Amino acid sequence: MDSDAELASRLLVFAERQHPDLPRVVSLTELEPLQAESLASEWSRSLFYRLVVPVLSVLVLTGRLLSYRLHWTPDQSVAGLQLPHGGLPQSLLWASALSVGRMTLTSDASVDDLAEQEQSLTAASLSWWLEQELLPRMLQLARVAGCRSRILWCTLATYWRWWLQSAELTACLATLSSDQAPLAKSRYAQALEFIEQASLPISALYEPTRLLQLGRNPLYQPLRLRTSGGQPVWVRRVCCQRYQLPGLALCSYCPLVQAPALRRRGVSS
Repeated sequence: MDSDAELASRLLVFAERQHPDLPRVVSLTELEPLQAESLASEWSRSLFYRLVVPVLSVLVLTGRLLSYRLHWTPDQSVAGLQLPHGGLPQSLLWASALSVGRMTLTSDASVDDLAEQEQSLTAASLSWWLEQELLPRMLQLARVAGCRSRILWCTLATYWRWWLQSAELTACLATLSSDQAPLAKSRYAQALEFIEQASLPISALYEPTRLLQLGRNPLYQPLRLRTSGGQPVWVRRVCCQRYQLPGLALCSYCPLVQAPALRRRGVSS
């Protein structure tokens, strides 16, 4: 991961090339706090999109957790991932913990048993990715740009939900063989359930060293179903603040557009 100085430099280059109407500054501290926050929030979109799509796809379809390095565009947004290898199978990633949780992956296990084990492995892998890879990036963006972490988590979770429900991923699942499909569907169900739980799942795989940095699930329900004009609409839990940048409008599913009364209750801030 970049140092704080490297991240600040990336954000300044991104501001200069993508948002030229912002004041030209040599330090993020020279921007208004809301401008610095909205800049980091907008920059994070490419980061989360480029992480969520490949990581969740590979995890759901193959049961492997990717290792990767970020690849940057000239404007210092995230272009994609460089993959040193195809990632580790979950059963190998958590092999040392399987015996602790008294779980076994045997060739004669039933389909239901394997599906249950696969869901537990997926919960462990997603929690590990959340706390070891994503949390440090969130804390760094909050530290460097003063961006409130709940804005960033909501953006990440929105991409997470969108991709799992996308036609593209659904089509990929439909191409799997009869041997692969049941376990992939179990991983898919766990990945989707992951953002619908207020608390992070506790897995036997964590014992005796559970991951406990996050007391609650920061990805919980990024979108809420509201009523606007008599019609049900999906609304972000937290406004991403992009409208604070010159020339950018509110998102169509922003709480300030679809449910403006929520602003008085602090949902947008």
